Amino acid sequence: MHISCSEQNVSRTSRGVRFLVVTAACCAVFIALFAPAVVMAGDGIVKALPAGTQVDRLEWIDGLAQIDLTLPADVNPTTLSDGQIEAIYAALADAVDPDRESLGLVVRGRAGVGGDYAPLSSGPAVAAEQPERETDTVAEAQPLTPAGQEATTSLGGPTAHGGTQPAGALSGVIVYAAAGHGWTASSSAWYLQRPLMEDMNEDYGNVDQLHYFVQYLYNAGATVVPFRPVGWQTIEVVLDNDDPGVTYTGTWGNSTAGAEYYENGVTASGVPYRYATAEATESATARYTPTIPTTDFYPVYCWTRDDDDCVRQTYRVAHSGGVAEVVIDHRMVGKGWIWLGNYYLLAGTDNYVEITNASPDTGVVIADAIRFGNGMGDIVRPGPGTISGYAREEECAKYWAQSEAGNNAVGMPSSIWGNSGDDGSDNVGTSARWAAAMNRQSYNNDRWRRAYIEYHTNATGNHLAQGTISLISSSAPTTNQEAFATITGEKMEADMLQLDDEFEYPWGDRPTNIYAGGYGAISTYNNDNEFDATLIEVAFHDQPEDAANLLNPTVRAAVARSTVQGLTIFLNSLSGSTVPLAFAPSPPEDVSAVHDGAGNVIVSWSTPPSGGALGDPATGYKVYRSPNGYGFDNGTAVGDVLTTTLTDIPANTTVYLRVAATNAGGESMPTEAMAVCVPSNRWARVLLVNGFDRVARIEDPTETIPLGPQKRPLWRQVNSFDYTVQHGSAIAAAGIGFDSSSNEAVADEMVSLAAYEAVVWILGEEGDADVTFSATEQAVVTAFLNGGGSIFVSGASIGTDLDLQGNGQAFFENVLGANCLSSFSSSNAVEGAVGTFLAGVAQTPFGLAGVAPYWVQAPDVIGPQPGAVTVINYPGRIKKSAGVAYDTGVYKAVTFGFPFESLHSDAVRDQVMASILDYLLECAADLDGDGDVDLADFGIFAGCFNGPNRIPVGSNCGPADLDSDTDVDLADFGMFSACFNGPNRPAACN
Repeated sequence: MHISCSEQNVSRTSRGVRFLVVTAACCAVFIALFAPAVVMAGDGIVKALPAGTQVDRLEWIDGLAQIDLTLPADVNPTTLSDGQIEAIYAALADAVDPDRESLGLVVRGRAGVGGDYAPLSSGPAVAAEQPERETDTVAEAQPLTPAGQEATTSLGGPTAHGGTQPAGALSGVIVYAAAGHGWTASSSAWYLQRPLMEDMNEDYGNVDQLHYFVQYLYNAGATVVPFRPVGWQTIEVVLDNDDPGVTYTGTWGNSTAGAEYYENGVTASGVPYRYATAEATESATARYTPTIPTTDFYPVYCWTRDDDDCVRQTYRVAHSGGVAEVVIDHRMVGKGWIWLGNYYLLAGTDNYVEITNASPDTGVVIADAIRFGNGMGDIVRPGPGTISGYAREEECAKYWAQSEAGNNAVGMPSSIWGNSGDDGSDNVGTSARWAAAMNRQSYNNDRWRRAYIEYHTNATGNHLAQGTISLISSSAPTTNQEAFATITGEKMEADMLQLDDEFEYPWGDRPTNIYAGGYGAISTYNNDNEFDATLIEVAFHDQPEDAANLLNPTVRAAVARSTVQGLTIFLNSLSGSTVPLAFAPSPPEDVSAVHDGAGNVIVSWSTPPSGGALGDPATGYKVYRSPNGYGFDNGTAVGDVLTTTLTDIPANTTVYLRVAATNAGGESMPTEAMAVCVPSNRWARVLLVNGFDRVARIEDPTETIPLGPQKRPLWRQVNSFDYTVQHGSAIAAAGIGFDSSSNEAVADEMVSLAAYEAVVWILGEEGDADVTFSATEQAVVTAFLNGGGSIFVSGASIGTDLDLQGNGQAFFENVLGANCLSSFSSSNAVEGAVGTFLAGVAQTPFGLAGVAPYWVQAPDVIGPQPGAVTVINYPGRIKKSAGVAYDTGVYKAVTFGFPFESLHSDAVRDQVMASILDYLLECAADLDGDGDVDLADFGIFAGCFNGPNRIPVGSNCGPADLDSDTDVDLADFGMFSACFNGPNRPAACN
């Protein structure tokens, strides 16, 4: 092969970037390069360039490597597949710019000697010419954290969207969101497009990033169209307009359309879809009621064609927490699955999606198809001859499109999912082509009303490069692509550098955050230049520190939030834009929910941090409620306040609460879930404290794929911040009223432990790099216990952190009465210890992946100090102590070396919690608190006794209402009598 390189013995600089000297020595690199190179897995080896290719020119011009190639005469440079082009660019970049520190490559080719050079492309551009740029300036990134303000991620809570979609900076904007790669069919087998490196695989990592992104988009008000499914749900239920479970009210007509509608084949009635006239006041509805097989979280999608007579259409999603509303403007987008959110759906037929004909626009509403869940891949490709066997979201976008726009829809162009015949190449542009098909410009052609973002991670030949790069198509960029890439790339780097003290490793600081190359996913050849597009290479998955960060859910959430902020800056900069330069706030902090003694619940929180990556200051707050801790209502706006009183929570009912901050940019992620149970006697005896804030790579679930074991940052399996559900339901089952608080609110003295008889402290897998009890918390708990309180604390690393690592050895050993014997029990089962109050607990599992809320990897072995006893063991030939009880005569403490919430059975959790509370709490009938139930207590009781259906007299009579029915009558007397056993004798009951 003949190769010639332009010799240059000087360095070039551009935009502060220093480039390597390009000399004839590079030719040796090129010669090595053009040996067969692995660019795709599966079937085998594909050469980076066709055999016989000649390099005619390599020159650096304005920071770009300009490369001209002579291809074999029978190879047309304008009809290469997207996969071939990307492989060529990657191979050339590895040779001349392995650190990706230049501004990119421009590669041209010609067919045979003497031909004209042309940019490598997968075909002629659909648009004859590109519109002029609407802006020549690049908007500046927002300032970083103000001086003196501590940087904090405020990303420790759940990643979950609001109920009814919030209004925000991106309201009215359609975001086409994609994730590169995925399981792909070759001529003989299914393969992943990228290797397993540093415990991660890019094909999976890209879609995992997409899951976070859509939540932040929703909360900023955007209409979200994902091109790989989101929601981690392999169950699917799809209802077409004429399927059983779909019912109508009012007047609906049957469409006779011949194309662009969904038909799932369950009921072949011949009706493409139904339609009703849009009216200002509702007069017609279409309700889709699925039969959900398993209670779980489900993504919900709608499919409705767009057209001249379509309107803004409201979808009501009924789920376990209430009914959310999402409005989709089908004048602008249709003919594909549009995401309406992820919802906690109960098994059965209580859930539905309802379409109303109420709309502010003139035209028709359309009832076509609704999807619940994603399902498993169902495309059989001729090479493997089988389906992949993987979840739809784990497959590349081509098969989602082929299944849904092809097999299950009528009239969609097959060019969306199939062009070249090579599935890997077809996949490169599938998402962009489907976005262009869904995007409707005839209603308006405003560039700022729609955008396309695709996630990838990066790799180079040297495994050393780090940081974020946004990409530009060097041959066919969209109108404002350079500005889009520059803004998003620079914004993300600035944000991640601001936050990286919270990450496992520092974020890469690059000389430039943009790179040009042959990227079909963002090329006008595939998107028709209908919208601006960029591809974000979040970090380098082949560099150990970058890969570790990519496996951290906190990092993935930060990337998603930063992308939304960068997108907002870009859209705001475009001509005619009405997108405000406003960023949703961070979540509130120091959240708590406590009784006021009068049957009401006071919910409190503190102001979230703001600035730079943290978003804009909050201007208001919403309080959300849930009956189960997973499905929340639409929230109640309470204004710009830091506390609100709820007066309508029913007695003896457990209610879950969380808070979100709002501003013009949208809505924050919510706080951790609080839980309260207001007893009829208005006496909350227990405070439930959530101290499990840890989100770390080490907690990622591990799954084995054919390439080997990989980690995945699935936030609900790392820390979902709702373990008050397991604790709260067990406390309520014991008949005890309780409040709840974050550990920060306790440490900051916003909630006083002294108001309670006992504290239940959740620590989950808090530990190692994250303290279990801070010095302040140790002091607060010690004072509470010395004042006669009691505590139950559970977690997998309490002993390791406090005792073995010396972060509170005196507190652990002398106050809790425990001794950490080992940081790894090697068991995921426990059983009650003989002769103790937990003796009745039979052997039961905890913390197993796929069953427990999260995988408990290394529970502590905790033995008793003198005066304490082992109450629960890890079973085996030689039992190991899993938890201890300590009674000092002043206070009692129970400490578990595994998380209570990880016990698999609701019944076992109820049994364990009831036994612990019976041990910790003084007898309810001991009205004077002296440790017995005698005549003195009877005197107090008699003074309160006044018969049924009458409110007890006296401010101290609440405790005498032993059955919590708001009176003190014979039923209470019966309970009191059962406890009465005379002076100086321990109480006989709780």
